[in-house]
Amino acid sequence: MSKFYNCLYFIILLASCNRLTDQKNTNPQNEDALFNTFQPRFLDAYWKENPSASIFAGYGKYYDQLVIPDSNSFMHAVVFSKQWLDSLHAFAYNNLSDDNKINYSIIQNQLQSTIWYTDTFKYQQKDPSSYNLGGECYYLLTRNYAPLTQRLQTLSTHIQHAGDYYAAAQSIIDHPTKEYTTLAIQQNEGSIDVFGAALADSIKASSLTDAEKDTLHHRIASTITATADIRCQFPPSC
Repeated sequence: MSKFYNCLYFIILLASCNRLTDQKNTNPQNEDALFNTFQPRFLDAYWKENPSASIFAGYGKYYDQLVIPDSNSFMHAVVFSKQWLDSLHAFAYNNLSDDNKINYSIIQNQLQSTIWYTDTFKYQQKDPSSYNLGGECYYLLTRNYAPLTQRLQTLSTHIQHAGDYYAAAQSIIDHPTKEYTTLAIQQNEGSIDVFGAALADSIKASSLTDAEKDTLHHRIASTITATADIRCQFPPSC
């Protein structure tokens, strides 16, 4: 985990340094062209950093990945945001087209929001509803981005560390608000339904090997148990 974060941090830092070096030689005429190459690079890095969010956005490259929400991951999210803000601020805003000024502001607001909600508001401690695999797993199963068997294989990989995911969530939640807690209970009850009979029927109808089916069934059972465990952290939900 730490090696992955360090490598990604280095990639971000390298991209930032290269961006700053290039910017010294830029002029108003090619500012938009440079920004247009920056945007897809940033977006790919952003979805890699936020693979669960990428599922809802339909960016399929990182569907099988799951970030474990421990203190390291939140610290890294802040570092990521600050590094990309540095890269963004290397552009001369006034030299951008109106469309790119809008995109600039959207990216800036998103990165600043991540920093504020993590460092100041500390949503990771107050909002247990943010820890819920049901919604993204439902999208993985029901979106027609790949044949059924491939979708099930992606799901299997995505939830293989669900126990670690919910264990980390339980460790980091601290004095959650009543409203967020109520929402979390409701969401996790719905999440368990995602892994019910309809999913079992899909597995049966798929072309997964027997070994893949056994593995997926085991991971589903572990995910249901972990979901129920975190729900029971908030009485009187159990």
